[in-house]
Amino acid sequence: RQFALDHVYVMTPSTVLNFRYGYNWFVRGTNSNPDNHGFDLTSLGFPASYNSSIPDDIRRFPRFNITGYQGTAIGGEERPNETHSFIATLNKSLGAHSLKSGIEVRQYRETSEFFANNQTGQFDFDATWTRGPLNNSATAPGSLGQSFASFLLGIPSGGLVSRAASYDEKSQNWGFFVQDDWRVNSRLTVNLGLRYEYETPLSEVDDRSVRGFDTSVVQAIEAAARAKYALNPTPEVPVSQFNVRGGLTFAGVDGQPSGLYETPKNNFMPRVGLAYKLDEAKTV
Repeated sequence: RQFALDHVYVMTPSTVLNFRYGYNWFVRGTNSNPDNHGFDLTSLGFPASYNSSIPDDIRRFPRFNITGYQGTAIGGEERPNETHSFIATLNKSLGAHSLKSGIEVRQYRETSEFFANNQTGQFDFDATWTRGPLNNSATAPGSLGQSFASFLLGIPSGGLVSRAASYDEKSQNWGFFVQDDWRVNSRLTVNLGLRYEYETPLSEVDDRSVRGFDTSVVQAIEAAARAKYALNPTPEVPVSQFNVRGGLTFAGVDGQPSGLYETPKNNFMPRVGLAYKLDEAKTV
């Protein structure tokens, strides 16, 4: 979806102001098999309590990985992108000079939701429980039956439920310029200009981005952990030195910058050019 607005305002016979605004929106990504959304897990024999613990908007047919077979991997993502752009340019004719100055601002924003069926549950089946006579016995050579037998028996060797976080990121670009087309004489025109640009660092709107790790922060569980450790300490680590330290830092929280990185602030771009007419008609 796109929208654009352009307005030219003639202030005086020698001064023209031009405003332009544009908006662009599109979705990047895939969202496979929409009929699978909100799948009812009780239809597969899962308890209603498990079915209700997975939000409807991410619940899918679960992921089953059976060694030797293609798993039921289903995934997708939606990343809506939007761009705002604003440009204002002022043109002024002043004798032998044609002056131009302006500003340009662009804002980029991307949000994302991830969809994968291991968010509903991933269940792995192999020969861990179907080989024998001991649990360290080799699997049957060339046989795919033992992993599938585990599946039929309903005995997974492992599994997980993934909780993928969404994000809402944005950044901005600023640009300023001034320029002079100076007609020195009938043959020579000199172009002089200067542009400055600044791009803000990427930031997450709700400050959910990890920015680093602080090894000195004291965890809230340290006192309780130390008390438990004191009941059965080891000679190598005195109770007073049993510490629970370190934790993630988040952008925009506890004095951390909101931006995810540093961007340069010295992007000055000079512009110098000339046009010279060598003869009256053919060569410039």
